[in-house]
Amino acid sequence: MEKDNKKFIVNGIFLFILINAIVIAHQSFDIVSFTFVMKWYAITLLFTVVGFPLSLLLFGKFEDKGYIFTKVLGFLIPGYLMWLLSSMHILKFSHTNTLICLIVVGVISYALLIFRIIKNKKKDEFITDIKSKLSMFYKLEVCFLLLFLVVCYVKAFNPAANSTEKYMDYGFMAVMNNADYMPSNDLWLAGEKINYYYFGHYICTYVTKLANIDVNFGYNLSITMLFTLMCFSAFSIVFNLLHYSNVKHKKIPYIGGGLSLLAVGFAGNFHYVIYNLIIPAFNTIFHIDSNYHYSFYDSTRYIGYNPDRVDKVIHEFPNFSFVLGDLHSHVININFVLLLLAILLAFVLNKKEIIDKINKGNMDIRKEASVKNVINAHNIFIGLLLGIFKMTNYWDFPIYFVVVMLICFFSDLIVYKTAKDATLMCIFRLIIFLCVSSLISLPFTLLFVKIASKIALVPFRTLFYQLVVLWGLPTFLVLYYLLLTIVESLPIKFNKQIIVNYVSKLSATDLYALIIGFCAIGLVIAPEIIYVVDIYYDSIPRFNTVFKFTYQSFIMFGLCYGYMLVKLRYSEGRVNCIVGKVLLIMFLLTCCYSYKAVFEWFGDITNKENYKSLDARQFLEYEDLDYDGISTRDNLNVINYINNNAAKDAVILEAVGDSFSSNNQISVFTGRQTLVGWTGHEWLWRSKNSSFDYPEILASHEDDVNILYHDRDVETLIDLIHNYNIQYIVIGYTERVKYSNDDFLLENEDILLSLGEVVLESNENEAKEPTYLIKINEDL
Repeated sequence: MEKDNKKFIVNGIFLFILINAIVIAHQSFDIVSFTFVMKWYAITLLFTVVGFPLSLLLFGKFEDKGYIFTKVLGFLIPGYLMWLLSSMHILKFSHTNTLICLIVVGVISYALLIFRIIKNKKKDEFITDIKSKLSMFYKLEVCFLLLFLVVCYVKAFNPAANSTEKYMDYGFMAVMNNADYMPSNDLWLAGEKINYYYFGHYICTYVTKLANIDVNFGYNLSITMLFTLMCFSAFSIVFNLLHYSNVKHKKIPYIGGGLSLLAVGFAGNFHYVIYNLIIPAFNTIFHIDSNYHYSFYDSTRYIGYNPDRVDKVIHEFPNFSFVLGDLHSHVININFVLLLLAILLAFVLNKKEIIDKINKGNMDIRKEASVKNVINAHNIFIGLLLGIFKMTNYWDFPIYFVVVMLICFFSDLIVYKTAKDATLMCIFRLIIFLCVSSLISLPFTLLFVKIASKIALVPFRTLFYQLVVLWGLPTFLVLYYLLLTIVESLPIKFNKQIIVNYVSKLSATDLYALIIGFCAIGLVIAPEIIYVVDIYYDSIPRFNTVFKFTYQSFIMFGLCYGYMLVKLRYSEGRVNCIVGKVLLIMFLLTCCYSYKAVFEWFGDITNKENYKSLDARQFLEYEDLDYDGISTRDNLNVINYINNNAAKDAVILEAVGDSFSSNNQISVFTGRQTLVGWTGHEWLWRSKNSSFDYPEILASHEDDVNILYHDRDVETLIDLIHNYNIQYIVIGYTERVKYSNDDFLLENEDILLSLGEVVLESNENEAKEPTYLIKINEDL
């Protein structure tokens, strides 16, 4: 009774916090943003309901039943079904059909759950088990909403989709939102379909369309949802990892889970500690003048930048990405990566159950295991996620294929005791993974042309001390923990079976954590040996390889932090405890990076006057183009007109755009195709099979844009308009800068104006010449 009373009080406190959080949020957000935030959250609850049976299927042995992954499964599986049907032109990508797919997946998953319960005759046991977890589910849901509200509020201080990769990411969502079928049009290359790993952007668009929210809000709500899911996914993995690691205190799994939440979601690397905390303190103490001022960018631009060298790379991590706000492929795929890592943990825990039965003398379990190892839910979903990686962020496919095979191999090594049997089982599983992943991604790969596929030896390597600064702390932690497990396993017989002997003495949770840790170390070392050749091969060859590899290493190191630091901190050995405390303090210092990053990027979030909204397009009302003093308001007027009046598949002529510029705002924020958009990006996407010459199709389209804005031959202009099916021509400030004469007029402006009706004339800047939007005559 006392326990029930305590639970009732705790749940009441959580309810009180929840109600106050919603009231404060209502007062803090503008009414439109608050409405969309709560509507979006309601959709995540719907995902929880739909994904719950699937989560029980995969994570039935988890202490929390994989509750947070219900949300990821709840939008991934229905979203994939919608994508598959639209790719096959069976169903249009519409709000109604997104809802139908969600309902279908929910009905099928609950039918399978009921079938399993009836088949196993464990109805009462199942109900009792779920009832015992309701309080935990409730607390997790409250915590999820609290973090989601906080992150949304912070995001509202800088919601603009106007820098770095945001034009591309927003444009992808906008053009997909307008599409009936997948793949959608390439918004920056008229007449072509998108040739990029777009599935992650599609999933965000799926949720946006399901919620019936415009992309200008759906863009930022996707970012905040993904961040919140990422944090609690990391928490869940390490919480369950520690729960099954025979820890003495019930609080330890929560502490470890919390540390991993910080490590994956809020931490930076040790560069921040050295260059923003230690060196400035040293300079202050010894009165040393320094012109250097740390920026949160610096921790991701260190190798090749400080000191300045030819070999420039980036080494970003999740915290930086979400602060920056790019909804890029590697960011979206984080939650699918964590889902895969959670399934692998469930796989290892199932192996632990098999091992326990073997140790009790039930030797026949090995034959049973052999059958289950080949075809079961875990293997099918691992194959499914590997297939998703191919379509979302292909870099993650080979990375996690290796992780999957290592975990499978060493887990089997414990069960079957010989490398031969373990290898055989790995081959069986390898076939399943490849078949499922290939089948899942088939509609994508049939239409996709590979961008880069060559691997070469690196021409440059990172300075050793920089490797230590960036990745020394987690690497030392993993190596120290490995040494600790070796010492605990002594004596080990030094023979052919030495690895089997060592692995057999490891706990299932230690095995999982060490494999993840060594994969993370491997991803740091690999770009020091090889790199993937892309269009940057002659200037910054390792740029993308270091970025993509170490990004995943950071995530896996984050899981190791939560597990290994707690195991060391609460270990019985005095030395281990001290080491654990020291490493814990060093790690916590890296988490202060969030404070620096948030206040530098979002401004003073304690001052409500700096608050804007969650509208990613709102900046068009008050910011300028790349040209000094020229506002974007004229472009905004054009965008609003097109969004309200033009067909969703309309082709718009605007200036050829340079990557990472304010060019191509019209196509981005309307989701309509233009002849050529950001040329650097299109060059990368159209570099077929590692051919890095400037693509002919881009050169041809660029030439045609030049003709359209210069040529005075009417027949030539009409032919090009018909060839590209152009419905609208924009003559704005950007077009005038790129193509006009000394009078700031296009050489053929009078002719272009005669080819249609000027449906919009805008001159918010009081420029020498106004912005025109010309609708081409239908009978031209």
